[in-house]
Amino acid sequence: MSALVFRALCLSFPLLLAAEHFSLEESGVANLSTRLESSSSSWDLSGEFLIWYASEQLSSAWFSQITTEIQGFDVFDTFSATPFSFSWDVGFRVGLGYGMEYDEWDTQLSWSRFCTSAQHSVAGGVILPEFFGTFLHGDGPDFGSIDWSLFYNMMNWDLGRSYWVSDALSFRPFFGLQGGWIDQTMHSKWHVVSQTVNGVATPVDYLAKEDLRNDFWGVGPLGGINTKWILGRTSSYRFHLFGDVSSAWMWGVWACDDIYTNPTPEKISTNMSDSTLGALMLRGIMGLGWDATIRKISVSLQMGFETQFWLNQLRIPTFQQLRLHGDLTLQGGSFKARLDF
Repeated sequence: MSALVFRALCLSFPLLLAAEHFSLEESGVANLSTRLESSSSSWDLSGEFLIWYASEQLSSAWFSQITTEIQGFDVFDTFSATPFSFSWDVGFRVGLGYGMEYDEWDTQLSWSRFCTSAQHSVAGGVILPEFFGTFLHGDGPDFGSIDWSLFYNMMNWDLGRSYWVSDALSFRPFFGLQGGWIDQTMHSKWHVVSQTVNGVATPVDYLAKEDLRNDFWGVGPLGGINTKWILGRTSSYRFHLFGDVSSAWMWGVWACDDIYTNPTPEKISTNMSDSTLGALMLRGIMGLGWDATIRKISVSLQMGFETQFWLNQLRIPTFQQLRLHGDLTLQGGSFKARLDF
């Protein structure tokens, strides 16, 4: 009896597979590609205009200040370390993609570039420089200024497949690689009017400079998912809501140095060995889009808000003789145009 049942299962197994294959192929729902013509290969080009705002934890680490206020017979000392902000700046992202015939997968290559800077100054009270070079020299400046710049340059490659999970919702899970660099430079100036030696103030009146760099480069695996939800459509165009999330786990290298100089002349160089550590990036974007098909060419326009979070990106030394661990956030508007042909 058991041998008969086993033979029946063996004979019916191909029929079960055929039934499953029929349900997937003929139902027109499961794993159906979103491409216009899945039977042939295709190319796509995209361009993106970025308006981003960079913010970095511990941007106030270049100085602290003690101010004194007298109210009647009372004296109040206030300690502050005021952070400063980068300005809104523009960048771009360009991409090239290829849709394969095999299983209707596609591959995408993109390059992103963004630069920004910030300037800040301080005067009055007791100014305490906190970058290691100036702190080690012991300058007591009366005025200070800084020019902080950031250069972001990143390339992504991924492989994914876009398919419908319902009549209006599509997913595109993907995996790939991300690599590039984020370089930061900090140029600070300190105007020293006098120095106190053995309790005696001596006029000196010179300008000291301190230059730091925090250069990072890394490469590692990338993964995420693109989603699109159709809000409404006609025969020639449609509107959609999109939301994409991704993360990269990168092997990263940080090169940092700090050089202080003044005209006395004196030079203090703080050099450290490169740090080889893991780097984590989290990215999310959400917005609205419009699609149209013109003579077998698909046109897509999207507008959204994007955020990238880079963990422990700032690693410069301070007076504590230890590296900082400051997170970097890039966020702002994204305006994208794409052609599929």
